[in-house]
Amino acid sequence: MDHELKLLAGNSNVPLGQNVSQHLGVKLTPALISRFNNGEIQVQVQESVRDAHCFIVQSISASQFRGKPTSVNDNLMELLVLTDALVRAGAYRIVAVTPHYGYARQDKKTKPREPITASLVARLMEETGIQRLMAFDFHNPSIQGFFKIPVDNLTGDIALCNQLVIDGWSGDDVVVASTDFGGVGRADRSRVRLGVKRAVAIIEKHRSEPGKAEAVRLIGRVHGKRTVVFDDMFDTCGSIVAAAGLLKQRGATQVCVAATHPIFSGPAIERLFTCQEIDQVYTTDTIQLPASVKRVSKRYQRPGLIRVASIAKILAEAIRCNYNGGSLHELFA
Repeated sequence: MDHELKLLAGNSNVPLGQNVSQHLGVKLTPALISRFNNGEIQVQVQESVRDAHCFIVQSISASQFRGKPTSVNDNLMELLVLTDALVRAGAYRIVAVTPHYGYARQDKKTKPREPITASLVARLMEETGIQRLMAFDFHNPSIQGFFKIPVDNLTGDIALCNQLVIDGWSGDDVVVASTDFGGVGRADRSRVRLGVKRAVAIIEKHRSEPGKAEAVRLIGRVHGKRTVVFDDMFDTCGSIVAAAGLLKQRGATQVCVAATHPIFSGPAIERLFTCQEIDQVYTTDTIQLPASVKRVSKRYQRPGLIRVASIAKILAEAIRCNYNGGSLHELFA
């Protein structure tokens, strides 16, 4: 290619950036990202990016920066500041790789005088100079319509299903379940990847307020079956714990829960480790696991409850394909 590929990583998920770099065979472009005493973000890219095709790996999620917690807003602003630095340094093209796209759940107005913040974030990215977006499992695929730039909504299902198959969660005794009607498509794709024949269940839930959900009805049969429940994210984990309880009540022999984004806010980790109905948890590294996972695991003596399937190889292939002007269809078909 006439334009050199440059890979940069923000501070929201440094291990993922390093793993993508290894799979891609391209070293990370060094960038000094620090904070002024008042918390303002300072960025200096430390090698030339003039006329380069730049990919920035940065999840818009809470994380850790030098041992201190950082917010969704911190990491969003870090992405925008880093993008501005590349624009002013003469980069040819800038692609934001946001494995987790923050504010995705604020994609519509449900009450008077509410914002549509997912759309606001899209406009901020475009205005700053981002020319393409790559993300994993939008909470609502229609978010792509908020952008005027090309958007690749990749899926973490492949990494999750590959690990599930390795661990034996496949075959005729497995039922795949969705936590709501909106996730039926995801569950059906995962069913095919797991080699499960026409066995999809749907858990109908009632959400009284954001972050609070109750499983109220099960559509489908799970009696005597091992059940894998798919969702897009683990947030407070109230709905996933309720779903696991309902499945065990209906006769499921084992329950495994899988979701792409490990947000794990509030009481989530405690809920997972204290829920005896959940036998295994699978997630990916779109967001770096909080340090509290190890502490809680040791306290409840449930080592290995949470297994992480890395998206690094898939993401590296997607970046290579994007850089070479190829189609992502075969990669995620």
